[in-house]
Amino acid sequence: MESTIELVAPLPGWVLPLADVPDPVFSAGLAGDGLAIDPTGSTLHAPCAGTVVWPPRAAHAVTLRSAAGELLIHVGIDTVAVGAEVFRRLVAEGEQVVPGQPLLAFDLDRVVREAPSAITPIVMADRHARTIAWRAPPGRIDTGNALLRLGASRVPPTAGIADGSTIRHERFFRVPFAHGLHARPAAMLVAALAPHDAAVIVRIRGREADARSPVALMTLGVRQGDTVAVAAAGPDAEAALEAVATLLARVVAPARADGTRPPSPTPGGDLPAVIAA
Repeated sequence: MESTIELVAPLPGWVLPLADVPDPVFSAGLAGDGLAIDPTGSTLHAPCAGTVVWPPRAAHAVTLRSAAGELLIHVGIDTVAVGAEVFRRLVAEGEQVVPGQPLLAFDLDRVVREAPSAITPIVMADRHARTIAWRAPPGRIDTGNALLRLGASRVPPTAGIADGSTIRHERFFRVPFAHGLHARPAAMLVAALAPHDAAVIVRIRGREADARSPVALMTLGVRQGDTVAVAAAGPDAEAALEAVATLLARVVAPARADGTRPPSPTPGGDLPAVIAA
């Protein structure tokens, strides 16, 4: 039987259920299960032992790969648009950390002023992550207090697409999201694929990621306008690719400064078999 794993609060503040987070991607659990903290402190600490992964160009978010699975901590809501100088990384990519070790310092006053909310979700982003056996109740919490207790793993990982010989379907898409495949659009993509029995990967610039892992997608560093290859194998491979096309078709390109909108990419359209640089 698997032993339980305890996660501690990464910063002080007020514990909230994810349902109270003012972002539907987190409140609906699309990014994973967990809790949130409305912070009163400005230093983020490791909630457990693990390996640090910094998503490219996302100074406000950090992932820990640990025995508990992939843990995503996202400081504030829509903080992707807050200046990078507000956040200061205290550990390096790939560093092994221990519970309570400082990971990230940030200017809480500026986050409160410039982001819609400082509420910080702490979620198990791995779709095969352990179940949550206990959660801290809503209320005051201090750094290092017990936050979550994790039980057994849900299901073992399914086989991915190991090489080109297993790919049954592949299409190319331009990414219309303003901040590329950041936390929100990555979670939306994972949710769109959830009903379909298929292994799906996203490829760009010689790298690839499991399309059912928000964390893995974030590490690709995909920007708005990039072309990605999406490959699927399995009984629902074609339906999975259509789900990707449908998601992208719902995205409206942001307006230019003069109020006009740039031409939207052709969602789902087959593009030349070249990955954008």
